[in-house]
Amino acid sequence: MTRTAKARTDPADLINAAIDAFIRNRFELPALDTLQRLAATAHNTVNAAQWLEVYGQLNEKQRSALESLLVAEGSTQHSAFAELCRAPGRASRKNLKALIERYLWLQDLPDPTAALRLVPDAKVLQWANEARRLKAPELREYITPRRQTLLLAVIRHARGQVAYREDSPENRTFKR
Repeated sequence: MTRTAKARTDPADLINAAIDAFIRNRFELPALDTLQRLAATAHNTVNAAQWLEVYGQLNEKQRSALESLLVAEGSTQHSAFAELCRAPGRASRKNLKALIERYLWLQDLPDPTAALRLVPDAKVLQWANEARRLKAPELREYITPRRQTLLLAVIRHARGQVAYREDSPENRTFKR
């Protein structure tokens, strides 16, 4: 289960992997409740290790920049984190200036690439989705390694929404 939890996010995947291993080795299957508890333990253990690993890759400047995303502005109580979670909008002529500004702002944030390189994309996406469902005060309550890893996941996802890719199908020229 632990090996599977490093790459998979769904507890059902962990349980299925365990059942497969039990059957292959001709062991008696434990109760579903036992498998669910084992899956939860494996999932929590692996996630905690991955959060610590990602957190350890950050320097103090990056950590400080990530924490500043959760600070609410005076009268509006609006944080940069809320802006980060906001969808970039359509790629239209009217919205082009806003997309460029968002792209430049995202480039000024800590680069999540190096810190998240060992984490499977499915997990990063799950963490980004988890963080986007929260408000800044709720995310501030998380332990620091988890909080910072979730912020990096959101940054990575946000960058992917506005990044220009030369190899994307829209930008290819086909020869006849």
